[in-house]
Amino acid sequence: MNIPGPGVYLTAAECAVLLRDLRWRGVNLEAMRSEARLRDPGYAKVLMDLHSAALAYEERVRAAGSNQPGTNPVPPLERGASLNVEKVTATSAAVLSGCSSRAVRKAAAERRLAGELVDGTWWFDPVDVQLWCSRRAA
Repeated sequence: MNIPGPGVYLTAAECAVLLRDLRWRGVNLEAMRSEARLRDPGYAKVLMDLHSAALAYEERVRAAGSNQPGTNPVPPLERGASLNVEKVTATSAAVLSGCSSRAVRKAAAERRLAGELVDGTWWFDPVDVQLWCSRRAA
C-alpha cells in the first residue's frame, strides 16, 4: 500500500554508514531481510535497496582508493562487519575530498571527521571521508 507522505532520500554514502553502524551494533541484517521477506515485502525491498546502495558505494570508493598512495588494509571494527573498505591516510583522504591533508588532519583533531590516530598517522574510512565532504559542501 502506498500512503502519501514525507519521504527520505539517502545517498549511497549515507546507506553505507548506516549499515556499517547497524552491523557494529550487532544487528544481523541478513536475518532482518529474511524475516522481512516473509512479513512485509515492501520493508524487505527497502533493506535490499540500502544494501545494494552501500555495496555500490563501497565498490566506487575501493576503485577510487586503489590508485591512491597510502592505502592500508585495517581490520574492521571489532564488534562487527564494517564495509570491507581499506582505511586511508590523511594524504589519500585529502585526494578523495579535494582538500589539503592539513585540513583533513585538522578536521579529525576537531572531531568533525572520524579518524584514528595510530603511531602519529591518521587513518580514515573512505566512507567517513565522503560523508564529511558532503556535509562540507552543504
